Formats: sequence, structure tokens, C-alpha cells
Amino acid sequence: WEVQATGMSTNRIRPRIDTSYTSKIGNFSVTTGLAYDVDLADNLVGHEHIVSADGEWLERGPNDDRRRAKQAHASLAVSGHLGATKINANASYREQQFRRNWVYNAFRPSGLAPFRIDQGHESHDGQNLELGADLERSIIGWTVKLAVLAKADDYDDLSWAGFNTVGDPRRFDRFCSLSKNTERVERITSSRKFGDHQIETGGEYAYNSLDFTGEYSQGDGTAFVVQPSDIAKTTVSEDRMEAFVSDSWTLSPKLTLESTLTGEWSRIEQSGDAAKSRSFFYPKPRIKAAWKPRDGWTYRLELERSVGQLDFGAFADSASVGDNNQNSGNPDLRPEKIWSSLVGVEKRWGKRGVLNASLVQENFTDQLTLVPTGNGGVALGNVRDAKRWGYDLSWTLPLAVILDGLELTGYYRWRTSELVDPITYQSRPFSGWNGRDRKSTRLNSSHLVI
Repeated sequence: WEVQATGMSTNRIRPRIDTSYTSKIGNFSVTTGLAYDVDLADNLVGHEHIVSADGEWLERGPNDDRRRAKQAHASLAVSGHLGATKINANASYREQQFRRNWVYNAFRPSGLAPFRIDQGHESHDGQNLELGADLERSIIGWTVKLAVLAKADDYDDLSWAGFNTVGDPRRFDRFCSLSKNTERVERITSSRKFGDHQIETGGEYAYNSLDFTGEYSQGDGTAFVVQPSDIAKTTVSEDRMEAFVSDSWTLSPKLTLESTLTGEWSRIEQSGDAAKSRSFFYPKPRIKAAWKPRDGWTYRLELERSVGQLDFGAFADSASVGDNNQNSGNPDLRPEKIWSSLVGVEKRWGKRGVLNASLVQENFTDQLTLVPTGNGGVALGNVRDAKRWGYDLSWTLPLAVILDGLELTGYYRWRTSELVDPITYQSRPFSGWNGRDRKSTRLNSSHLVI
């Protein structure tokens, strides 16, 4: 058990408790757990201001943003053997809650009273249930594994906000939604070694669904009038099946080749405000080769086609009223497809020294980004062609000459990307990928505490 209390500058205490108990019942180990945690008890109080290009401030004022979040979690895990079958099972239930209240008073440079008051509220309540199990045993020389998973999530969200000039009639935007998500997955695999070949084959069936109801409204803060929207109520479901076969082939002590062929079938059905049914089939090949011409050196070559999974929430309308932003749902979304390739080299020395370098290229079809809609808004949609490329570096450098056990680890990643923006028709990088590096360096030692 662990108990923790954190004192905040907001004069609040953030408690945390985490308990678990493990016992043995026959051939099984059983662990139960309970946890409660207050994640946020923050008062973000300060000043915001807007400054012109020549440095003169145009407006400023106090900002009060208060956020509270907490969650509770219960879990059960069972593992053991039943005869020749190895069994693992788990169950968990989580409840979470988030509240936010914020207000900003905007003053002009010569004003003694605010000329605009921005304020809003957000709340989120969620419940999550997850059940899972996997079995493993040997059958006529094959190692067979069966895994099942079931998940259910319920979310209740509410947000409202207003950006009102003092003296004018007040207007607030409000968006509330209820959503229920379910997921079921069954996967079976079998593997066996045949001489220089390690063969694995199997299949998977998955069912996902979303039941969504949303309501966008406007009013004076007390009374609200529901506004028309494209997809305010909908149910989306997907049946997805996958079959694969892979071969890991040791051609020589220095050369290995791994090849996999996967076929994915899926059917997406949507009912409600935007009824539609669509079916897809995607082949997903993958090839990986590793060559070790001499001790300490490894060269890698990889080529793979992958298919992304759609977020069903993008099929329905949404709103971020705190940003004065309403987005439409898109019933015509397609999964994005990626052809990715990698060429890399690895150098190892001693017990811990390693240096990795690789070049990466990715070509996207139906890449997901914001696209314009017929009603003048925007929604998540597909861009036909896009690409991204760059390189990765990572290292572990032993520094035992300075101190026994001392080493420097880190990575450096750089990417650039390009697509034609569907709104401006100009070439631009992906959202969130502007070509800047992402890096990390860390000094570790078994004898040095920092």
C-alpha cells in the first residue's frame, strides 16, 4: 500500500492512495488492487495580454482558471496453469471526473473597467470497464495462443463559453454530449519452428462501436436554444477481420529475413443523421532484413504497408466552445494508408556501448487532416497524397573512464513533411511536424545519484 498527500499553493491537499493484495489459490496467483488519485487541484491565476507588432499592449487583464480532476480504479488479475494450459485474466474498472471554471476580464490601455468578459465551464465524467484473458499451450508441436478483450466506455461531457462585450446582450455557446464506446477483440496465433524457419500464423476479429448524441445550443447563459447541426445523433460500428502468416528465416548466421503478409477486411456502418455503409480490404505486406557482416555491426532494411484505425468520434459533430470553434462530423472518412521504409545501421561495443542511425521515408494515402465542409465549417477528412521523411539517432556511451557505471544515453529525431493543404491549396508540413528536431540526453550511473 502507498499513501501520498501533496500540498498545493491553492491551499488544497491532493491525496493519493494505491493498495494491492496478492494471494495464491491452488495453481493461481490472484492480485486485487484499489487506487484513488486527485490529479488536478490547480488554480491558474495570472494576467494575459495582447501586444501589437510595435510592442504596445492592446488589451490585458486578470485570468482565473480553476481545474479539478480525480479518478478511482479497481483491478483484478489472475495468472497460473490449468494442466498444460497457461492462463492469464484481468479485469479493471475506472471512474474519472474533470471540472474547469475560467474567467478573463479584458481591459483596454486607458480603461479602468473591463470592456469584455470571457468565461466558461467544462465538465467530463467517464466510466471505463475492461475484461481480458489469454491462454497458451502446445498442440502437436505448435505453440497456440488465444487472447480475448472486451472494453466499454461511457462519457458525459458539457462545456459552455461566452466572449461578451460589456453593455451588449450576452451570448454563450454550449455543447453537451453522451457517448458510449464498446470494443471486442478475439485473436488466435500459432507458431512453430521448421529448420531455419520460424513460422507464425493466425487471425483476429474485432468489433468496435460508438453510440453518440450531441447538442449544440446558444443562449444568454440561462436559457439556451438548440442549433441545427449535421450529425448530432449517430451510431457507428465496425467489423474488422485480419489473417496473417509470417516467416522468420535464418539464411545464415549473419543474415536473417522476416516476411509477413496480412489481409485486413472491414465493414463500417453508420446510422442516424448520416446513414452509410462501406467495406474495405487492404493487403499489408512487411519485409525486414538484418545483416551482421562482423561482430558489433548490424545493417537493417525494412519495408512495410500499414493501415490506420479511424477514431469514431470524428464521424460526429463536436465543438470546442472555449476556442469559439465548432467542427462537423464526416461520415466519408477512410483509414490512412502508409508505405514506410527504413535503412539503418547499428554499432555495438563492449557490454553497453551502442550507436544507432537510420533513414526513414513514409508515403501516405488518405492522410487525415482538417478539410472544408459544405456548410462553411471544417471537419477531419482525407488528403490523398502526403509524405514525411527524416532520420533517427540514438546512443549509449559508456563513461567508465570517468566513473564506474557512468553512461550517457540519448536520441535525436528529425522529420520534415509535405502535403497540399485542402483549404489554402498551399504546400505545408503536417500539423505538429514543422521540421524541428526532437531530442533527449540523459546521464545515468549505478554509483551516481543526481
